Amino acid sequence: MWTCKSNPDPLQQGWLIIADCAIDKLHPDLHKVIGLEEHVTRLAIADFFARRVGMISDGIELLDKALQGKTSRGRSSEVPYIFERSDIFCSRAKLTLTVRVKENSRESAEIFTKENLNRWNVPSSDLMAHIACCVFQHRLRHYLTENKLVAFIADGAILPRKSGASQRPMLSPPAVPFKAPSDSDLRHTVKLEMGMLKPFCRTIAGQANGENNDQVEVTGMAIPMGVTLIAGGGYHGKSTLLRTISAGVYNKIPGDGREFCATVFEAVSVRAEDGRYVSNCNVSAFISNLPVPPGCSTSVSRIL
Repeated sequence: MWTCKSNPDPLQQGWLIIADCAIDKLHPDLHKVIGLEEHVTRLAIADFFARRVGMISDGIELLDKALQGKTSRGRSSEVPYIFERSDIFCSRAKLTLTVRVKENSRESAEIFTKENLNRWNVPSSDLMAHIACCVFQHRLRHYLTENKLVAFIADGAILPRKSGASQRPMLSPPAVPFKAPSDSDLRHTVKLEMGMLKPFCRTIAGQANGENNDQVEVTGMAIPMGVTLIAGGGYHGKSTLLRTISAGVYNKIPGDGREFCATVFEAVSVRAEDGRYVSNCNVSAFISNLPVPPGCSTSVSRIL
C-alpha cells in the first residue's frame, strides 16, 4: 500500500524516507470527502496521520513506537490546532509523509518504514471523525459571517486548559462545561449541513444531531457584531472565554473541548502590552475578592 524512496539525512546519521500512499487505500470514501471542502479536508487528513505517527517538526525519531500505539511526546500530540505542515502533505490522489529513520543502509531503512506503515491499522472511523470535526468548524465560520456573528461557544464545551503551560483540556470535574444562559439573547442554535460526514460528527454532551438527516444542530452562545462587554469577578473565567474566542480562528482536533467553538476568519486578538508599570493604584473598583494577597484595596507599586 505504501511506497518509499530515501535520501541521506543531511543533519544526522540516518535516512529521510518519503513515503506515499494512494488516498483510496486509506479509506474508500476519502476521494468523495475531499470534494466537499478540498483544502480543509486535505489539511485534516494530513494532520490526522501526522499525529498518528507522532511527528514533530524535524521528522520522526520514534516511528516504531508510534506505530505500535505507544504515546508520543512530540509537539504534534500536544498542540490541538490543525495547520498546514511541511513534513506531511495530502493531495487529491495521495498522502505523502517524510520520516527520519536511523538505519545503516538505504535498503534497510526503506524496508523498515514500508513494513511498519503497511501493517499500521488506521481506525477509519477516527479518521473520518477528524475530518468531520475540521469541516464543521470551517462551515461554522461561514455561518457566522452570513448571520452577522463573530463567535460561537457551544454548550458543553470545556474551555479551561489543564494548566497555563498546557494546551490539553482540564478534566471535568473540576472543569465546568460551558452553558449559555437560557434567558439570554445571545443563546443561539446553529444548524449545519454535513452530508455524508454527519455520522462521524461526535456531538458534545447534551447536543442533538438535528432533525434533518444531513444536518448537525448545536446550541450555545453566539456573539454578534459590535461591542460586547465581558464582565465578572476574579477567577470567573473572563480571560478563559476570551482565549477561546481568540483561538476560534483555528480548526481544533476532536477531544480538545473547544472543537464546537469558532470565530470568524478575519478576527484578531488585541491586548495591552505586558510589563506596564503600575504605582499606587487602587483597583478595587474594577475587581475584588482575589484569593491571593495583598488583595485589591491595598495600593500597589509593582510591574504587572
